[in-house]
Amino acid sequence: MVLAASFSTQIESTDRFPSVFNGDLEHAFLQIEKHAFTGIEISLATPEEINLNQLDRLLNQAKVKISAFSTDAVFERYDGSLVSENDALRSTTIERIKRIINLASRYQVPVIVGKVCGKCQFPGKLGTKREKSYLEESLFELLGFASQKQVVLLFEVLNKDEAACGNTICDAAAIVRSFHSPFLRLAVNTCQLSQEILPVYDSLIASADVLAYIHLSDSDHKPLGKGEVEFFKIFRALDRIRYSGWLCVRSYPELNAGVVLDAANFTVIKNAVALRCP
Repeated sequence: MVLAASFSTQIESTDRFPSVFNGDLEHAFLQIEKHAFTGIEISLATPEEINLNQLDRLLNQAKVKISAFSTDAVFERYDGSLVSENDALRSTTIERIKRIINLASRYQVPVIVGKVCGKCQFPGKLGTKREKSYLEESLFELLGFASQKQVVLLFEVLNKDEAACGNTICDAAAIVRSFHSPFLRLAVNTCQLSQEILPVYDSLIASADVLAYIHLSDSDHKPLGKGEVEFFKIFRALDRIRYSGWLCVRSYPELNAGVVLDAANFTVIKNAVALRCP
């Protein structure tokens, strides 16, 4: 398992999309390397938000890799949705994501599609056949483009208040499997595990064949170890399936902390990564 921290091109973390670092890419790289993380997840709405010359320089200078590009900023800033009743909005969202996929191909890293897969305009109608059809059609088009670019898409378990499908690890894993493509894999955010019907340990093991990315965040996106998520059970399962992918910290900064990655974060992470169960 390898550790990454999340970065957003936005100036501040928000309730809709928390991140560890915001705005200043140079500062993010310095802190990530200082604290012995090996990766950075970058959330952006358009490729123009990143200075590629600066990014290339930082990647060459630091022992840090890009773990993934996230499309959550497309949802955050443009209300982008792949299941919207608005045809123009769906089409625009797809095109925005394609541009991020194209950027990801430059660095040969995956692209996370999470929040953009939910939040239809009529919450009372979540789960309609039309909404599910929109999701399938949108993912099919994006997957075709991503496979041409040799970029893996990471479908993240969706919030139950924003979508009626893909709300559990096993449900999201079933959606991933239905496409029968090596370019579509599963991402899990630990802060959403309260939605699980089956025990988390069992769900993670059952989804081992498609699981490729983990977001580490405590309940309500609190700093790790300060919420109710039982990380011990999560890492027992990851150890059981010999998970070797990215663990990306995505949590709110600690108030009044000089460095947002606080001691509690590191204690939880280091203990969990060091854990080995028979």
